[in-house]
Amino acid sequence: MIDLREHLEVLGEKGELLHIKEEVDWDLKAAALAAMANRSGTQAIHFTKVEEYPEGYSLAANILSGPGHHYPYKRTMWGRIAIALGIDPKIDYESLIGILIDRYHHPIMPVKVSVAPCKEEVHVGDEVNLFEFPFPVIHKEDGGRYGTAGILMVKDPESDWQNWGVYRVMVVDRHLLVADFLSEPSLSKDTKAIYRKYVALKRPMPFAIAIGGAPAILIAAAMRLPSGVSEAEYAGGLNLDPINLVKAETSEILVPGDAEIVIEGEVSVTEMVEEGPYGTIKGYSKRCSRPLMEVTAISHKKSPVLPFIVDGTKVCDTQAIISITESARLSRMCWEEGQQPLRWLQIPPDWNLGICVASIHNPMHGMGFRLARYIFGITNLLTNW
Repeated sequence: MIDLREHLEVLGEKGELLHIKEEVDWDLKAAALAAMANRSGTQAIHFTKVEEYPEGYSLAANILSGPGHHYPYKRTMWGRIAIALGIDPKIDYESLIGILIDRYHHPIMPVKVSVAPCKEEVHVGDEVNLFEFPFPVIHKEDGGRYGTAGILMVKDPESDWQNWGVYRVMVVDRHLLVADFLSEPSLSKDTKAIYRKYVALKRPMPFAIAIGGAPAILIAAAMRLPSGVSEAEYAGGLNLDPINLVKAETSEILVPGDAEIVIEGEVSVTEMVEEGPYGTIKGYSKRCSRPLMEVTAISHKKSPVLPFIVDGTKVCDTQAIISITESARLSRMCWEEGQQPLRWLQIPPDWNLGICVASIHNPMHGMGFRLARYIFGITNLLTNW
């Protein structure tokens, strides 16, 4: 299985990673450098020294993005995602989409383990301190320090289903967080639905946040999947290897054993706190009241690597992931519904995911209109699988 550290190693071997050994400030500077790397289409960055933090604590940015189509590089926009999944980064686009669809159809069940690297250090109760980790300030107008590359995991109170989703998380205090899962991202509604069940039961919702680990986990958690299915199985399929899961310290949630950092706690169903503003790919979000999240435990690897995403800069990891996963999903749906004229389909990240480009075989008049009408229809049906 390719975990975050192996991914960084291969990125370096392929010339897709820049190591910055000089000390960098977590307050805007690391994000500014990562933003410029996104805009210029250069490598991912590993900041190996962070101001105010011990030796070994580091930040990594742009690990799944790449140069956009506007840049005359031989490298591809999808190259780092290919590397994350053990695929040759020089693969052509149509072949990559075919592989993603094939792996979607072959999920692999996760494996439950009792010992995992994410438990090398464990802090519970009064030992919890979110400021132990270099969560960055990413944009000048942001409401606080943010975690942007973590996976929020919650468990349905009526079944064994665990849902994974990618949501930004703002640090409020040393043991308090807030996440905007009530409105973002638009691709996932499951966390909101599960939270409403806990509200009806009048009891707090246990949660865990996994940061780092196999990049396939982040990709699977961002995929638009049917309610009730396990993102862990699809992550295993993407990775061609089962994801190791270990029980959380303070709840029954199973967390990725290879994560760099795991944050656990409970989401209040009565207390709210302000989240935002935050610089998204659509501009700054408004300050909103969201459920308070109290952290009860943190476990992590020694010398953890904290990945982060600089949203709002082209091409960022968020745009790259959504572009690939949604393009593969729409392509699969077209072919499965008999839209054979389709050759390939892409939602280019360069244009902020605002358009869809399709190439077709055109054996007769009207094929382009027919396919365009079908694509418009399925993109408006969020529950259509």
